[in-house]
Amino acid sequence: MQLPLSLLVGAAITFYLGTHLLWQGFGGHRARSPMARGMLIAMPMVLIAIWMAIGDRAVNGIAILMTGATLLLTLTLGVCAISNPHNGTLQSPTLRLLAPLAAATFVIGLSGELNLTHAICLAAMTIVLLWTLPPKPDGELAAVKPALTAAGSACLIVGAAAMILAVTRLMQLPIVPLAGPVVVPLVLLASVGLLVGDVHAGAGESAVDTIVGAAIALLGIGIPLAIVAAHVVWFSASPTQPATQPAIVMPIASWRIDSVLITLLSILLLPVSLGRFSLSRLEGFLLVLACMGYMYVTVLTARG
Repeated sequence: MQLPLSLLVGAAITFYLGTHLLWQGFGGHRARSPMARGMLIAMPMVLIAIWMAIGDRAVNGIAILMTGATLLLTLTLGVCAISNPHNGTLQSPTLRLLAPLAAATFVIGLSGELNLTHAICLAAMTIVLLWTLPPKPDGELAAVKPALTAAGSACLIVGAAAMILAVTRLMQLPIVPLAGPVVVPLVLLASVGLLVGDVHAGAGESAVDTIVGAAIALLGIGIPLAIVAAHVVWFSASPTQPATQPAIVMPIASWRIDSVLITLLSILLLPVSLGRFSLSRLEGFLLVLACMGYMYVTVLTARG
């Protein structure tokens, strides 16, 4: 246990450093590309999921991606709403991108097996959704600092490597049946405080865009890449004879719990994306309660 725990501590430190460097590199509260910042923050979870898909734990890789998206839309968004001192500022049109992507994730899980067609459809939908976003006016947005952004990304990659080694060891122990609750909080911990800082600075829309960008990276980029990685290994392992098992399947718990919750939340957030109302502290408390209920049900399901 000592080596995995040491690796987890090292990963947490590098995630903390890398996230802060990314925030500075993208301009802090006046970020020019908050969605891109969110996608980079989610990069460690995507890398870990791909690594697991290459190995024999593809199901755990998909579960990590689904858990990450769920915690982003419940805990992270809820904490930002609770901490918001400015009324009517926690909203963004980018929230409308989540509903079709979440619904597509739920639909592809119906068959159980995840194939290359699913990966292509999810990736194509993600590209189309991002293409429809109108460019934001520059205004007083800060310039991107490539050196800090590259340093932050490198730290996240190093942290992901340490996390991969730690989770590989921990998943061999019966006391750690779930990878998502181990990986996701350590990756997102530093970003929660920084997002709250953005909200306090009056950049609530930038904080929401960052959360949406991270969720899109997990669902629209991470899942297709994990599917492709699993199929590459699958085809290389059995080039001449048909395999008896599918390359990768949707975890039944993630489909029944995560995908349903993500879809419901993304639909409920559509009025926020249309500017009808902003998330208040009440909605924030409800989102945090939803996160607590989700974690409780997830642990109970793993024990069963």
